[in-house]
Amino acid sequence: MAGFTHASLISANLSGVVSTPDPDGVGTRFRWAELPLATLVGARLAGSDFRYAFFEEGNADEAVLSSADFRKASLEGSRFQGADLRKANFRGVQMYKVDLTSADLRGTDFTRADLRKAVLTDVSSCGEETPHIEVAVVVKQDPPPVLEFDLAQR
Repeated sequence: MAGFTHASLISANLSGVVSTPDPDGVGTRFRWAELPLATLVGARLAGSDFRYAFFEEGNADEAVLSSADFRKASLEGSRFQGADLRKANFRGVQMYKVDLTSADLRGTDFTRADLRKAVLTDVSSCGEETPHIEVAVVVKQDPPPVLEFDLAQR
């Protein structure tokens, strides 16, 4: 599987890139990669590993990122409009001002993600199974209070 661990992909255009996960379900590795201002429009990167990646002000509109692992990444100001984010892992991710308009968020984990000022218009969380998505916004203070809210459709 292709690997971009610690790679510098600043302003790179990866639109339409297709990567198939290996037999263990792991896609392309972008762990610790520098991806500010990168473009992943329409990319098919299911199962990819973006842990600790820096993808601020990037564009992943209409990308397929289902089951991708974004734990501890910084996605501030990035766009995921219409993206397939089913079962993606955003635990502890910096998602300030992220645009998730019309994204498919079924089964997505946002535990302790910072979603302040995120756009969650027309997100898809319906279908045969209605998920229970818990979102926590952590405000940095001593000690940091945690605000939780439920986006699940009932």
